[in-house]
Amino acid sequence: DEGEGEAAMVAAFFREVVTLTAKLTAKWQAVGFCHGVLNTDNMSVLGLTIDYGPFAMMERFDPDYVCNGSDDTGRYRFSEQPAICKWNCRQFAKALARLGGKHVSQQALLRIVEDDFDAVYDQAYLSLMRAKLGLTDGPAGAGDRALVNELLKTMQACGSDFTKTFRDLMGDNGGEDGFEGRGGSGKEVLGEGEHVSGLAETLAAGSASPAEMAALLGRQGRSAVPK
Repeated sequence: DEGEGEAAMVAAFFREVVTLTAKLTAKWQAVGFCHGVLNTDNMSVLGLTIDYGPFAMMERFDPDYVCNGSDDTGRYRFSEQPAICKWNCRQFAKALARLGGKHVSQQALLRIVEDDFDAVYDQAYLSLMRAKLGLTDGPAGAGDRALVNELLKTMQACGSDFTKTFRDLMGDNGGEDGFEGRGGSGKEVLGEGEHVSGLAETLAAGSASPAEMAALLGRQGRSAVPK
């Protein structure tokens, strides 16, 4: 009936908002973008980056990086951005249910957040990170997620610059060397120490050539705020 049709329309709209928000958040995390003020009124249903007054592009990788000097508790720190955006989607679900009338169920909308956000975010984020590492062959696997996590841990331990690390993987001269041109050690990229052991060799085994990685990183870079 008319009420069921209205509820379905609202649910479809909300599912699209959740999907766009999760994909946008994945782009932020993949390029080291820290928004700074992720209040609910600073987010767009169109999945656009808006109202980012104290934003920053992270330099030395630190998951607890806070770019807003007034964020004393670190609520909007880099690593919390996905969780905050998911929380904001929940608040939007509650508001939308109140506006949608008696046929629109708040619980149904909240279920969309729980069912969709993490799955969409994880797939989008891993796809972006695989591209940055030149893992272009075949579907993503559990090993890819472990590799990304290990790389980020190593970058944190070594104090590596987030963007420069990926640019160094392709080679400073635009893709002519990369790990192969550095003798396969990766020391110039990640530094010395136990944290680097074995990781550089794994990254060097990626399926993309250094030149291909340069092209991929050019598309995944931070030359513009993700939209």
